[in-house]
Amino acid sequence: MSADDAGTLRRLIAICVRPHDSPLPADDAEWNALLPLALAHGVGPLLFANLRERVLPVRARDQLRLVYLSNALRNEKLLTEQKRILDAFSTKSLAAWPLKGPQLSQKLYSDPAVRQVADLDLLIRPGDLAACDGVLQSLGYVRQARGDIAALGDAGELLYLKPEENQKRGSVAGQDPHITFAVDLQQRVLPYGRRDPLADRIRAQGLTPENLLLLLCVNQVAHRFARLKYLLDVAARLRQFPADFDWRNFISAAQLLDFSPGIYWSLESAHAAATAPVPASVLAALRPGPSVLHLLARVLGPDPIATLARGVALEGPAGARVILACTQPGLPRVRQLWRMLFPPAAFLRQEFSAPAEAFALPLYLRRLRLKLPAAIRAPR
Repeated sequence: MSADDAGTLRRLIAICVRPHDSPLPADDAEWNALLPLALAHGVGPLLFANLRERVLPVRARDQLRLVYLSNALRNEKLLTEQKRILDAFSTKSLAAWPLKGPQLSQKLYSDPAVRQVADLDLLIRPGDLAACDGVLQSLGYVRQARGDIAALGDAGELLYLKPEENQKRGSVAGQDPHITFAVDLQQRVLPYGRRDPLADRIRAQGLTPENLLLLLCVNQVAHRFARLKYLLDVAARLRQFPADFDWRNFISAAQLLDFSPGIYWSLESAHAAATAPVPASVLAALRPGPSVLHLLARVLGPDPIATLARGVALEGPAGARVILACTQPGLPRVRQLWRMLFPPAAFLRQEFSAPAEAFALPLYLRRLRLKLPAAIRAPR
């Protein structure tokens, strides 16, 4: 990472965190470095929201304004669609917990247009999978893993896509219409593995302040700490805690999760890079042992800036090492590695949009053929 790259990242973080007193790029060359970085890290709308009262070059303002308004329209449509789905679930007495959907933008940033959302993440009870599947299909959604839903229960999450109505009506026969809505029906929150105490807590308690922070920290782990967007989510949540936030409850819950080293790293990164307030006692209670800290630093880099500079490289095969480094050593890490190497057959059917009755072995071989070459080329 060059000094210029590190400087651009630090400037971007400063504008996102302290927009009113942070210096702006001085010339077109600096703006040309900053804007693509903001878009790549998913913080373009936030950058516009933070800078709308400041004097910007016309080109930079127009580009950021377009990103912000486009995201505002998309989030509005997603909120409406999410309400439609939840209402349909409610009529069937089905419970669902929206996780990282469009409502999170308002909660974290007091602006529904700031946070970019790829899909609607809905946590459900495992026993409700078939009924929720039927409701989504009645609303026009198409499950990507085909076949009998009973054979897909072990997938952990299932993706559903729905074409926008006006595109569907105007599409040409034989061509796929443009997809605008995606629903991720989740039975767990933690990536990989079978144990998921966090999903159980959310089902029992809802997204309490403690559970939401745990979710946002785990979300950074799931995305391999590769994008600034997720670090800023954690920092934003840390800045808005109510006085009665139960840190003791948070710590005890985090220590029960296999990803407790990753939760520590998430809090430490938000504190170090975005000056988010984290009590020293909390970091001390969650700090893993020296060997785990060494592994985290080796895999992710010495600081959050170095991690973010690697960006998309951490979203590929190199990301597997991130997941393992963020997992408790010993049996939890062995379980995690096993599930990453040999995920359930239902997971593979989901990944390759295969029929529910498809044999697992060809899917495992296909996954190995796709992953292995990239893993060999992945930077160490």
